[in-house]
Amino acid sequence: MYYESFMVKGGFWWMFPIAVFSILGFALALERGWFWFRHYRRANRRREVLRSILNEPFDADRIVARLGRSGDLTLAPHLVLVRSADEVDLDVAEARSRDRADEVVKESRKFLATLQFVTNMSATLGLFGTVGGVALAFQELYKGNSDGLLSSLATAMYTTIAGLLLFFYVYAAVCLFHQLSEGLADRLDREINRFREYLDLSRTRPAADADFEAAP
Repeated sequence: MYYESFMVKGGFWWMFPIAVFSILGFALALERGWFWFRHYRRANRRREVLRSILNEPFDADRIVARLGRSGDLTLAPHLVLVRSADEVDLDVAEARSRDRADEVVKESRKFLATLQFVTNMSATLGLFGTVGGVALAFQELYKGNSDGLLSSLATAMYTTIAGLLLFFYVYAAVCLFHQLSEGLADRLDREINRFREYLDLSRTRPAADADFEAAP
């Protein structure tokens, strides 16, 4: 009696999958939110580090030490570029830096595929609960059980609302995190270009100074 009245007609089994996906979606959204919160909390410090490097004469050891001490994941491509510039051609060093930037962007998109899956499943489960609740309602209507009819209709309504709320919440999180990740990718691309120009200038300036000093 308890199983039939609460577990089935009361909507427990219809709401249970939605509750599980709600917990999963909330946990992953919270983890990604903490990732981006830490990222933007370090934004001012990151800008100060880049500004101090680009506004001073080139010194590979000083730059490597400063980037290494920052502990910022998004400065890893810059560190790879400077370190590789002493070992290989600048084009190769830039390629390595962009590969590292792709890894950083991939890290920023962690769990987005899972959140997208939760988004798709939330609408499906909400619709599934609606159909199931309506089917139970027709069954109770055929039996002439008014209490069971109301319980079944409530199941259909609650699963629909819960599925829609989960869909909108997780979908908004996916859109936000994807937009932030795209912005990070664009920023890394611009900064790698600036660092490449900075390294190019650092290699041409000594030769230009030597020619100037040798001129009569």
